[in-house]
Amino acid sequence: MCYYSNIPIYSNICGHSFCMDCWIGHFKASFQSGSIFLSCMNSDCKCPLLVETIKGMLLLYGEEGMNLQKKLKKKILEEFISKNKEYQFCTGVNCDNCIKLNTKVDSVKCTCGKAFCFKCQSDDHYPLKC
Repeated sequence: MCYYSNIPIYSNICGHSFCMDCWIGHFKASFQSGSIFLSCMNSDCKCPLLVETIKGMLLLYGEEGMNLQKKLKKKILEEFISKNKEYQFCTGVNCDNCIKLNTKVDSVKCTCGKAFCFKCQSDDHYPLKC
């Protein structure tokens, strides 16, 4: 429980409450350590923080919250891609799209227009093989 009287307090689904500054600090520390699976800050509680709860809190934290929300989304996608080899990020500049390989040819084209080899992530070189 936070003891600041002027700062809004937010609760996790377990009922433990902390101020927004503490939650944001918790998110930042977790993201920097590479973790996307967050739990309650109460030392005796292992209750998870739902993604919807995190997003809701971050929306209320202005521009910094929006930046943290983008990092969360990217980390969730990175975790998903690391466990699902038929997906990967587009290699296009400033593109965060996730591509699924659904053909027998390694050549893929993103909605951003970037065509690349799914296998080696170089520019598309079809019909040459890697």
